[in-house]
Amino acid sequence: MCPAMERAPTGIQGLDELIEGGFPRNASVLVTGTPGTAKTTLALQFLVNGILKHNENGLYFGPGVYLNEVAAQFGRYGYDLKKLQDEGRLIMLAPKVKVEEGEDYVKTLFDENLKKKIVDSNVKRIVIDSITLILMFAGEFGGRRRNVERIIEYLKDLGVTSILIQEKHVGGKEEIEYGMEEFVVDGIMYMQLIRIGNIFRRAITILKMKGTKHSMDIHPVMLEEGGIKVYSRDRIYQ
Repeated sequence: MCPAMERAPTGIQGLDELIEGGFPRNASVLVTGTPGTAKTTLALQFLVNGILKHNENGLYFGPGVYLNEVAAQFGRYGYDLKKLQDEGRLIMLAPKVKVEEGEDYVKTLFDENLKKKIVDSNVKRIVIDSITLILMFAGEFGGRRRNVERIIEYLKDLGVTSILIQEKHVGGKEEIEYGMEEFVVDGIMYMQLIRIGNIFRRAITILKMKGTKHSMDIHPVMLEEGGIKVYSRDRIYQ
């Protein structure tokens, strides 16, 4: 009998039931979807639950975002991100780069001072928000696929479990288009807005999860008191 794969529970109600208890430890999981599907909320919940429930410190790497806005929006669910930062359990970075001077986000992520901070702070979970923006302003280094491979190799060498957020464009036709990122990552979670009558409902589907027997149904997602919740026993039919 093969030994059970070690898991990093997300702590998100309903989600872990769909993926045999959590992400494979040290995996890089792509969370992809259009704006408004709660990708960042899910990723922050993964970080905060890691800290509060599993004593696993986290890093949020959000190029170009406004951290005060992120903290305020997530604070609506009852979490104080600033307090976690002050306690040294959460690192939140929003680097800016001067593309015209040859700077890029990949180099910033690989910075030795940041790597030392990650190791010294015993970070075990990392969120990159978003991989789309990082690749948009990345140097060549062998092209898009190679950049993704380098980032994932870097995260695995650090021994962390990670979420990479990917932005999808809003289109008139609902379809999944695969890029280089999807072929390289260990898991893919697809978040979408589904129109049912006169309303849109948030939903999630696990398209890929290495070494995991997982659901591939479309499950409803709700933003409730305490954060995001996946209704694992419910399905949305189109």
